[in-house]
Order: sequence, then structure tokens, then C-alpha cells
Amino acid sequence: MAIEIAKDYMELNFASPFRLLQAKEYHNCIILTAKNLKKVDKTEEKKEDDTKPCRFYKIEINVKYDEEDIPWLYTFIVQAIDVDIAMLTINDYIRSLSEKEGKESIKFKTTIESAALIPCTHIVGNEFSSVYINS
Repeated sequence: MAIEIAKDYMELNFASPFRLLQAKEYHNCIILTAKNLKKVDKTEEKKEDDTKPCRFYKIEINVKYDEEDIPWLYTFIVQAIDVDIAMLTINDYIRSLSEKEGKESIKFKTTIESAALIPCTHIVGNEFSSVYINS
């Protein structure tokens, strides 16, 4: 099913011919791409080099909330220039989630368990693939 979804996505979004080399399913991952990211920080923006391409990183992190004793393990797929920017993006994402839940002063600490570069150029979002799964 992943190959069908990838082919349909490419046919709809790209005009030129394409070749599908590999398709992977990442279950239980939180995907943060350039489309759904807000600017991290003005000081970090100055450090970024516009000539560097954004890459996809698979990052497993432990999140320890102050009110809990046991850390939670999360897996993220993040589009960023490097792992440091990806971690800033993840921390910003966690902060924004807690604000949506009304917990503005929640404190947490993140620790990287593993980080790997994914050989990938595009990711098909949940919105697109959920249509196939639900039908």
C-alpha cells in the first residue's frame, strides 16, 4: 500500500518523470517538515546558512516532564539543516503542544537517544495517506 500512496502523491505533485527507489512506513513517528514549522528563533536564523539544504533526520528522544518520574520516548522525523536545529524545532513543538493544552508553564527536558540522517527527499503527510487507509 505504501508504494501505491507514494506513486499517487508523486503523480499529483510533480510534473516531471520520477523513479521510486524506496518507500518506508514509519509508524508512531511525529513528522515535522518545513511546511508546518514556524521560525525557531531570530538568533538561530542568523546562524543558518541558506545554501545548506534541509535534510530529514530520524531522532529518538527522551522527554522528562517535571511532574513525572519516568521519561517518555518519542520518535520524530524532522526536516532541518542539522540536528541542532532539529532539536530546537522539537522543543518548540513540545512547548506549543503544552500551550494548546493550557499548560503554559510546563517544564521538560529532552535528551537525544539516537539521531540518523534519512536518505529521503520528500515525505507523504498523514493527511494524504489517511484517505487510502480509511477507504
